[in-house]
Amino acid sequence: MKLKSFATFHLVLLNGLCSLPASSQEYPCPPPGAEALVDGENLVENCKCFYALAAAQKQDQSDTPTQIKEHTVMHYAPAGKYYGPDGITEYLSALSGDHVTATTQIGPSIPGYVRSIGNGQCHTLTAESQNMHLNPYHTVNNTEACASMTVGVRVTFNITDDPFEPIDVQSYEIWTPNLFVTEMFSLFSRSEASAEYICDKILNVCGDYENGKSDSWDYSMKNGRSEGGVRGLKKSKSAKASKSAKMNEKMKNCVKQAIALPDVTIGADGVTGFIDGNSRACRILHGFMAKNNQHHCPHVSFDPEVDADGKIKCNESAGILHTDVFTQEDIAFFILMGQAAFGFDEVGGRMTYEPCSVV
Repeated sequence: MKLKSFATFHLVLLNGLCSLPASSQEYPCPPPGAEALVDGENLVENCKCFYALAAAQKQDQSDTPTQIKEHTVMHYAPAGKYYGPDGITEYLSALSGDHVTATTQIGPSIPGYVRSIGNGQCHTLTAESQNMHLNPYHTVNNTEACASMTVGVRVTFNITDDPFEPIDVQSYEIWTPNLFVTEMFSLFSRSEASAEYICDKILNVCGDYENGKSDSWDYSMKNGRSEGGVRGLKKSKSAKASKSAKMNEKMKNCVKQAIALPDVTIGADGVTGFIDGNSRACRILHGFMAKNNQHHCPHVSFDPEVDADGKIKCNESAGILHTDVFTQEDIAFFILMGQAAFGFDEVGGRMTYEPCSVV
């Protein structure tokens, strides 16, 4: 599609759509009123994708497909990949958690395209505007702040023969402007309150802490980078740390170590921010998730520790860029919608140092 001639489209759900197979032989191709969504090469296959998506939308009465299965992957390049309903929900819960207290979508999602990528598999692209409400308790100088930005989503799905589940979602890929990491995450990662937050999770959630290790965890698995990998909580130890003078000293030492870390990881270009590196931002994210899932405890450690899946996190960024995931056309669409529909500049968002407006 030609981005410069983009206009807002409304998907028209046809009567009885979900009970019929998704085939351009049975419905007009291109769909009336949505011609630009399915234009380009492979028009017939693009139409099949469009009608399958429309059927799925009619099934769940939502603007985007929401079916998340165990094999579904959510990929946010600066942070990593999250798998299945539990993993995806766990990550998204951080956007309405301790540091970001709420995330609000402003207005409807804007569709970019619905497109076949071959073998019955499709892409659909959307952009939306979101406000993220920051908790001033954790920000530098307790600053009130609101992060407003374009969020782009590309969904990969397969067309199925099941009229009740006409699509099978394979992946969600998320795009945000760089300010999500370098400005928003930095604003609360740099605060002493956030260093204390990290250490509270290390000491009080994950157990007694000594030299980068939790005594309440079983270090029985050896590897070349760390003395042990976490197998699970030892039953003989309590994960709740004592409030002794020794613990207070441990907390002070831990906070010093946390403050010494960079707030976020900056890439080789000196500009791009990452959450998945050896930073406070990574430990804040995994510390939040460790409250309910102690498999994240190795991730908040200052020393590299292997988790139950044999992975080491919050140690070295994978350095995956949005341009490694999205096409230039996709990113151009997100930026264009940020300017034309959401009122942002070419950066794709803004920080305002006051509470988010209530919509």
